[in-house]
Amino acid sequence: IEAYEMSMKGTSFLMAVWQYPIMFDYLPVFRFAKVLHLSKMDGWNLNPCSSQPCPPNAQCHRLMNDRHRFVCLCRPDF
Repeated sequence: IEAYEMSMKGTSFLMAVWQYPIMFDYLPVFRFAKVLHLSKMDGWNLNPCSSQPCPPNAQCHRLMNDRHRFVCLCRPDF
């Protein structure tokens, strides 16, 4: 799940990323709900993105729901 903020000029930037497994016990599933929490990451000492694990055309983003994990997302225009 990605959360973006839109500026008054019409540009957007990525605020936060969450990753949750979705278990399909039965089909069809018509909707699901998850409460997401935005929190400051100032107190987190370990940053999994500090070693630059993503390829050149991707950006590393630490997951909000697990401070030890990250996800690589494509840069704009790729």
